[in-house]
Amino acid sequence: MKRLKDAYLDAKQNKASTDPIWWRVVDMTTTSIRWRPSQSWLENTRKTIRGRIPDNISEMAKIFIAALYQLPLAELQKVARDYKQIGSKGILRNLSTTEVPVKASAKDRLQAMVCDMSPAPSPPCLEVNAVDPSAAEIIWILDCLSEIYTNTERGIPQRRNTERDIDIFYNRCLFRIVEDVVDVHFGEMCSRASRERRQVAVDRAKINEGSKLDWLFSRHDLGPAYYWGQEFGIVENAGTKCDNKRKVSKDSLRTMKNLRDMLLSIRKRFPVPGESSILDEAFKQLVLPGIVMSSWTYRIIAVSPIDDTWHGLIDVDKFILPTTMNELQQVLKCCRSMLLVREILKKTIQIMRLAAEVVDEDGFVPCENQGSPEEQRTPKKKKQGSKAPAKVGKNV
Repeated sequence: MKRLKDAYLDAKQNKASTDPIWWRVVDMTTTSIRWRPSQSWLENTRKTIRGRIPDNISEMAKIFIAALYQLPLAELQKVARDYKQIGSKGILRNLSTTEVPVKASAKDRLQAMVCDMSPAPSPPCLEVNAVDPSAAEIIWILDCLSEIYTNTERGIPQRRNTERDIDIFYNRCLFRIVEDVVDVHFGEMCSRASRERRQVAVDRAKINEGSKLDWLFSRHDLGPAYYWGQEFGIVENAGTKCDNKRKVSKDSLRTMKNLRDMLLSIRKRFPVPGESSILDEAFKQLVLPGIVMSSWTYRIIAVSPIDDTWHGLIDVDKFILPTTMNELQQVLKCCRSMLLVREILKKTIQIMRLAAEVVDEDGFVPCENQGSPEEQRTPKKKKQGSKAPAKVGKNV
C-alpha cells in the first residue's frame, strides 16, 4: 500500500495525466459489479461505443447461415457428414433442392379448418442461389460445422482436455476466419504493448515482463518495430472446468488490461492530441476485440477510447460450443459471432491504414518519434549454476 500511495502522490504532484496511475478502464459490461459513474453518462457512453462496432456480417454469409438454421437437426448433421466427400458445391446443390417444412400458425390452421380450405402448397426450397460455393466465408462455415461435428462424435467434449487441446481441436478452426485480416499467433507469447507500459510505470519492478497471451491478433506491416507487430486483439483460454471461477476472473481482467495497453501503444502512432481533429476522432473510432473462453463458453468484449485517459469496455456477443449432437445448431451462432469479430478487426485495420497515410501526407510527427524510447528487451536473469566441485589435490 505504501508503494501505491507514493506512486499516486508522485503522479499527482507532477500532474502527469499520462502516467499509468491515471489510466483507467470503465467496465460497462452487463456482468460488472465494480464502481460505476452516473447512470446517464454510462448509458450515453455505452451507446457511443456500441455505435462504433459493425452490427452486421456480409450478405452472403447471412443468407447461408439463415438457410442452415432452417434445416432440421438430422439434415444439419447430414450436411456436416457429407461436406468432406462432396465439398461446398455439392452441399449447396443439395440445399437448393431441399424442401423445408413450414409450420403454420395456430390461427392459420384454425382458419383452414373452419373455412374448409384446400391443403397448403408444397414446402418451399431453400434460397441459396446467391451463395458462392468458392467464397472463403462459406467454406469456413462448412469447415467449422464438419470439424465440430467430428469432435463431438469422437466424444472430445466429454473427456478431460487441456487448454492446448481446445486450441488445436476448436480454436484453430474458429479463428482461421480472421487470418485474411490480421496475423494470428498462439502459444503463450509476450505482449509487447503490456511490456512497454510496465517498463515506464511509476511503480515498475526491476524485471518487467509483459503479459503472456494464449492468442494474439496483430499486423506485422503496421508495426514493424515491434516483435509481434502492432497488436489489435487477444484471446484468453481459461480451460473447460466449470468451477474455475478464479482463473476466469483473472483472465477476464488481464484481457481488459491488455486491450487497454494495446490502445495506448496504438496511440503512439498518432500525433499529439489537438494537432489534428480528424486524427483524434479516428483514434476514438478504434475498437479492439478480446475473447475469453471458459467451460465451452466464449465471451466477446471490446475496448474503445473515450478520451486520452479513459477507455470503455462493453460486451459484444457470446456463444457456446456444442457438446452433444443435439446442440449442433449452436455452431451457426459460433460462426456468426466470429464473423462479427472479423468485421470489427477489418474496420480497425482500415482506420489505422488511412490514419497512417494522413500522418505521412500532412507531415505530422507521431508520438512514438517524439522522444519515446525504443522497445526495451527483458533484462536477462542471472543464471544460478551449480557450485564448482571442490578441487581434490595430493597431500604434500
